[in-house]
Formats: sequence, structure tokens, C-alpha cells
Amino acid sequence: MCRSTLRSAARLLFLAGFLACLPAPALAGTVTLAWDPNSESDLAGYIVLYGTQAGVYTTSLDVGNRTNSSIASLEGGRRYYFVVQAYNTSGLTSPYSDEVNAYIELPSQPAIGSVTPASGLIAGGTAITITGSNFQPGASVWLGITRTASAVVVNSTTMTAVSAAAPAGGAVDVRVTNPDGGTAIKPLGFTYVDPRISVTSVSPGAGGTAGGTAVTITGTNFAGGAVARFGDRTAASTTVLSGTTIVAVTPPSAAGTVAVNVTNTDGASASLANAFTYVTGLPTLVSVQPWEGPPSGGTLITLTGSNFTSGMTLTVGGAAATDVTVTSATSLTARTPALAPGAAAPLAVDLVLTGPGGSATMKKGFTYVTPVPAITAVTPASGSSAGGTRVTITGGNFSPSMQVFFGGEVGTSVAVHDASTLSVTTPAHAAGVVSVGVKPLGGTLVERASAFTFLDDDPSADSDRDGLPDWWETQFGLDPARSTDVDGATGDPDGDGLTNAQEHAAGTHPRGFHARYFAEGVNSTLFDTTFDFLNPSAQDAHLLLTFQRQAGGVVRKVVRIAAQSRASVGTQGVAGLENDSFSMVFESDVELVAERTVSWDRRGYGAHSETAIAGASPTWYLAEGATHSGFDLYYLIQNPSAAWLMVRVTYLLPSGSPIVKHYNIAPSSRYTVWVDVEDPRLAQTDVSAIVTSLTGQSIIVERAMYREGRSQKFTAGHAAAGVTTPSSTWFLAEGSTGPLFDLYVLIANPETRAVDALVSFLLPDGTTIDKVYRVPGLSRYTIYVDEADPRLVHTAVSTTVRTLDGAPIIVERAMWWPGRFTQWFEAHASAGSTRSARRWAVAGGEEGGARNVTTYYLMANTSPVADDVKVTVLYEDGSQSTRTFSLPANSRFNVHMRAQFPESAGRKFGVVVESLGRYGVPAELVVERAIYWDADVAWAAGTNAPGMPVGQ
Repeated sequence: MCRSTLRSAARLLFLAGFLACLPAPALAGTVTLAWDPNSESDLAGYIVLYGTQAGVYTTSLDVGNRTNSSIASLEGGRRYYFVVQAYNTSGLTSPYSDEVNAYIELPSQPAIGSVTPASGLIAGGTAITITGSNFQPGASVWLGITRTASAVVVNSTTMTAVSAAAPAGGAVDVRVTNPDGGTAIKPLGFTYVDPRISVTSVSPGAGGTAGGTAVTITGTNFAGGAVARFGDRTAASTTVLSGTTIVAVTPPSAAGTVAVNVTNTDGASASLANAFTYVTGLPTLVSVQPWEGPPSGGTLITLTGSNFTSGMTLTVGGAAATDVTVTSATSLTARTPALAPGAAAPLAVDLVLTGPGGSATMKKGFTYVTPVPAITAVTPASGSSAGGTRVTITGGNFSPSMQVFFGGEVGTSVAVHDASTLSVTTPAHAAGVVSVGVKPLGGTLVERASAFTFLDDDPSADSDRDGLPDWWETQFGLDPARSTDVDGATGDPDGDGLTNAQEHAAGTHPRGFHARYFAEGVNSTLFDTTFDFLNPSAQDAHLLLTFQRQAGGVVRKVVRIAAQSRASVGTQGVAGLENDSFSMVFESDVELVAERTVSWDRRGYGAHSETAIAGASPTWYLAEGATHSGFDLYYLIQNPSAAWLMVRVTYLLPSGSPIVKHYNIAPSSRYTVWVDVEDPRLAQTDVSAIVTSLTGQSIIVERAMYREGRSQKFTAGHAAAGVTTPSSTWFLAEGSTGPLFDLYVLIANPETRAVDALVSFLLPDGTTIDKVYRVPGLSRYTIYVDEADPRLVHTAVSTTVRTLDGAPIIVERAMWWPGRFTQWFEAHASAGSTRSARRWAVAGGEEGGARNVTTYYLMANTSPVADDVKVTVLYEDGSQSTRTFSLPANSRFNVHMRAQFPESAGRKFGVVVESLGRYGVPAELVVERAIYWDADVAWAAGTNAPGMPVGQ
């Protein structure tokens, strides 16, 4: 038994308390305790108890017969209280010893000002000097993932180190970590230089003496800022796309053959002899209009370029064009030949123009398509029987000679805007529902039944006398001939508490069973906004788009989307949205998938996209954000309610206390916060945010981020919706590393305590790479995936993120290109998905066209079993394509539409992706899409958008 002489585990002696040197960003400490031994013969051992309140001990540790103990991983910035108990062989314990306490200091916060020199060879051995503040003796220095040799703290403001060898060249972060865990990072502060540069090929190998030929140079170890030379002349421009690819524009030169040289900024240089020939009068090809036509040939095309002369010949897909007529030195016309026997449309072919000075080639410059027109939407869907209504028809394969018919009557003033959009003025017609047809000259009439309703000249015509105008009932899918039940004035088909009569008076949707939101939208001389809608259901959809303007007031537009098809709605022509920012909510009687794309500068050299947001919420979280290095950061807040509200934004910084700001937002409006100018502490930092409505109403929040460069306004940009609920599990389908892409995973921790996150990288072959990262409380953490593991250096990758203790976090992904930071001219970003599903739909997709658009669908199989996945492509004309692909377990898979669905060339589309359960249970998937297109350079613009789970 435990006798009364058993002392209280002896008097506890506190010996030491000190912060341990742990890898940043952990804030942890160690306390060492010791006490006098107990001399009782039946003593069995000791128990150490501790907690963060005096007399309250939440943690216990059995240390056996030892009379000392070191307790590690104690959080900094807290005071801990300790006692000891003895226990005997019968399991009885003594009273607590005397209590002692220790305060665990927060680690120091060093800062890095400069790194000199800022570059060195990948072989290592470069002596560098780091200046800053608060360096402690024993501090270590890391360059990327490599620890330096011989780190020496000269004083609190100066350190020296010697770079170690690196696996590859490129810019890396510089990190200083004090022994107490305090860490400072200078992003991309040191560049490893690989001097082994080479030039292996040049294409094309010839160009005109006037210069201006865009030449692709391939080789190895090209660095940002490299300069190309043709002979002894510097290229007019040099763009480093990656470590192996440069696009240079030739300078003027005399005729003859010259060497091509590339020189990096460190002086490393390589040449390819006799690589480029200057030719007098060599033609160039710049553009072709139209860029598609029927397989039968005969399409009159116009080529623009330079050095066109009489007698030139043109081949289209290897066959000779006819009627080649040179109208000037920069323009010619020709008629396309028929598609080669055995070849099937659609097919993109090369154009080759040949003259006395040589030839010029436009790769896939013309596409043979089967020109059967199709109609997917007629907007508006009703108008006066007197005619005169201007109607927009969307579909496919429209030609300049198109005729339009309404119930057999010919429409007037037909304007074909492009192959998928035309406008027409309705003829006079008796009241009633009619078909709409389109017919190319010499072609076949294609009709869409019941697509337009001619209304009585009296706009208040009411066939069923229920007080609801016929035109209004028709455009929202109500029966204008039925006055009872859900079609009558007192009906409430969508169950929102408003009768049809009340919906009519308010201008809202009587059958708005489904609603989704977009906080971002802008029209101006710089910006264009387009919405894409996919209707995967078996019935037509009636939509009401309500635009809530930043300047105040709302604008509404009614749209109809055919079953099993998709359509795009531009906003430049919507009256009331001129030169304004806006949010949008759409209501529909059918579940739709929708995306928004904002592009800018008319050339479309930048863009961002987002998928429609499922619902409003009083609280939103944003993980990504930066205001330094030329970034402009904006929060877009939509107030869909009819009342003023106040919003609180809590800005979370990489270190230090959060910053809190408040904003008042008008009813039914959009509000923009330019984060860079909100506070001096927000002017040069990474930042996450929590956005909260303080007055009870729900809101919608998105984030847009832009970067200046290349003498352009907003050279690069991305946008993403916030998330409404932190989660312990996140999925990211998209991701790519390598010489073209920089990939980042951003984690925001809204908890006050640190959280450990298990990050699993899923590779195409099913390999899984697991990493654990500690994210401090109320902070933002960045993972640069390209350097997270040697196996992630150059690969496609999906990512899952899970917290080890179930704590909720927010996760986003951002990708920038090309190359490294100094070269970036575009980006896209998306919040992760908090769920996987077996069936997904994506609204956006396009292939070909004047901008050479290309689309990828990115799929992550998050299940431990392989499965087959069916991809169904839905086109604007109502047709479909289907393919099946096999996905390994725990893997990432790409569908490149140009390669795997060549029939998509020259068309817009959406997709439905579903797992088939090859082994009995369908795999769980996460699906995203990425679109890229050319402007002034290849892949000048690109966007990403998450898919939407459907039918589950």
C-alpha cells in the first residue's frame, strides 16, 4: 500500500526550459524537469503531468523510474505548469508534488534583406553573403531544398554560407532558420546557373532579309533573360519559353546563311553553325480568313502576309489550291481544293505558299468541316407578330450565305458574326409558336421546332386570361393556354413562396428551381466577359440571368438552352452593362453547369475563369493572394439581397497578427476591394482572407489577381471563388511542373493552433508521394510543388490534402507560366474540391479557331482501384462524341481534346465524365478543365475551372 511516508514525489526541481531548434514553421519548445528520488521500497515509477493553466493538467506522461524528463513539442508563446506523482507496485499514486512553471518563448523572427551574389553554378561552391536582421548563432541557410555548407553568423545582421550542389538550374528560395525555429524566406532569392548550354535546332531555317520571322530555337539550359543572335545581329525579340525552347524574331540582314547563337545572362553561350538562311523575297503567312470550309472544297480564302508575288502557288493539305490571285504584296485569295479521298472531316491541314524566294507554311491553317448548320438557342424566344424583333441565333457551321426562316417566312438583315452566332430580324407572322430554320446557300434547311413564339401585337395579350402575358409565360416554360394549377396566376411551380403573378411583377423566374452565382464580371474597353452553359439533361432549359451592377441596379436577360447541348452568352452587347463591373445570378428550371470567362485587351492575351457558385453564405475563405512583385489583388463581393450589409475582411499574413477591415455594400450589387491599397501592411505580402457578413445576409466572394509585365496592362491573371466551409480533406485534379509551369499549393489555416497537413501527390502511373507540412495558426502556407520532391520535377500531378487530426483548412492551387518568376505572362488558379464524385460535368471547352484554342480535361482517380471512365462531349449543335479511358488507381489522367477527340476541331463544347465501375464499384473522381490559346505568343492566355458533380 502507499504509506503516508511516501513523499510527494520529492520536491520538484525545475532545471531548464529552452526553445528547441526545429524546422520552420513549427513553434515548439522543450522543458527539462528533474526531481529528488523517492526512497520507498515499493516505488514503481513517476508520472509527469502538465497543462497551460495552474492546477489544471491536461496531459500526463509515465516516465518509469527516471527522476528527470524532457518534454518536447510545446507550443511557443504559452506558459506551462508541471507536477509529478509517484506510484507504487500496487498502482497507488502519491499527491502532486509542488507545481513549477515555464514560459516557452516564441522563436525569433529573422528577416532577409539581400543575397550577394544572387546566382551561382549548380556545382555549388559559391560563397554568398546574406544581410538582414535577427540572425542567431547557429542559424542554418537553405537554398531551395538544399542546405548550404559552412553557414556562419557574423553578427545579427550578416551571415555567410557556401552553396551546395543543386539537382538543376533555376531560381530557388533562400531560407534562414534560427536555432529556436524562427525562419525567414526570400522567395526565388538565389539562381542556380547551369553553364552547359546548347543549341540543337532552328525552325524555320529560312526567312526574309527584312527580318520579322518568328523562329523556334531548341536546345538545353536556356535561362531567363537569354539573348538570341543571328550572325552578328541581335534578335528583334527573344522569349524564353522554357529551359529547352526559345522563340526569337529575326533582325534584318543581308541574304546568306548565318549561325544562330544563344547567350545566357551569366555569359554561357552556344551556337549552331549555318542554322538560318536569309532569303530575298521569302514570303510570310500571317492569317487566313475564313479558316474552315466544306470537304468538297471551293471555299474562297484570303491570306495575309508579306512578299506575295504573281505566280505563287498554294497547297492546302498537300493539294493545289485554284484561282490563286495576288491582290497586293500582303494579300492574296484562293479557292480550296476538295479534301483528299479517304480523309474524313473535321481535319486541320497545313497551308504552304511557294514563290520565287522560297516558301512559307501555316501549320493547321485550314480546317475541313462538314458544313451542316445547327441551332442550339434562339434569343429572345418570342416577339411581336408584326415582326421587327432582333433575334440572336447560336449554333454551329453558320456560313456568310445563311438564310433564316421563321415558320416558313424569311427573316431579314441576317448578320453572321462567326460560325456559331448570327442575328436576324423577324418577319411579320401570325401569332403562335413556330419553328426556326437556317439554310446555307445551296444547302439543306435545318430547323428547330417550337423555337420562337409570335405574340399578339398587344403585348398584354393573354390567351388563357389568367393575367399573365403570353410572351412572359412562354419564355419561362409556362403554358400560355392554361390558367390553372402551376401555370396559372396563383401557381408557384418553384415553391419559393411567390405566385406566378408576383414573379411577373418582380421580374423574377417563376420556375427557378436552380440558382447559381458569379461574383466577378466586367465589361470595358479592356475586359470582355462570357458565360458558358452546359445542359446535360433531356429537356430544354429556360434561364433568367440577373446582373447586379457595381454602379447600382440590375439588368436581366432571358436565355433558352437546348437539351443535351451547350451555349455561350456574351455580355458586351447586353444593354445596361456597358463599362461596368457586375455580379450575376442565374435561375433555371433545369440543373445546368456554367462557367464565366473574363478575357482582356481584345487580343485575349490574358484571361481567367470560374465555375458557377452553388450558393450564398455569410462566411467565405480565400487561401491564395499576393500583393508583392507586381501583383494586384482584388476581392469581389456580391450582395444578392435587397438590403445594405456590412462585411468584415480578416486578412491572414504569413506572420504577425491578422488585419481586420470593414466594408458597407449596397443591395443587389457588386463591391470590389483592391487589397494592395487597403493598408500599408498589405502592400507587399502574401495574404489569405476570411470574409464575413456581419448583418446576417449571405454573400458570394471571389478573388482576382493580376500581374504586370511585358509592357502590358495585367499581363497575367487568375481568379477563383472562395470556399464557404473549411474542410479536413481537399482534392486538386490539375497540376503540372517542369520547365514550362510553376505549380503552387496554397494552404490557409483559420485555426489559432498549428495544423499538420498530409499532402499526397498522385502521378500518372499511380505512384503516390506523401509529404507532411506544418501550417501555423491563423496563417497562410505555400508549397512550391516543383521542388517538393525530385520525382515532382517534371510531371503532371493531382494532389490530395488531409489534416492529420481532422482540423479544417482551406486549399487552393495556382499555376504560372512560362518558366520561372521573371518570365511569367499568365496563370490560372482554383480552390480545391472538398468531395469526389462518380459523375462530373464541365461547361467550357473549345478547339481551334483564330486563336488556336486547345482544351484539356484533368481527372484524378482518388480511389485505390483502377476504373474505366467515359467522356461524353456535348456540342452546340446537339451532337455528341464519346470515348472511354482507363485510369490506374490513385492516379492523374489528361484528356487532350485535340489529340483524343479530333472531331472537336473548330467547335465549342462541354463534357460529362463518369466512372463505369469496371471492378464492381465505380471509382471516385475529381475533374477540372484547362484551356489555352495564342495571342502575341503561344499559350499567351489560359484559364482553369473546376467541374461540377451532377446527378448524384
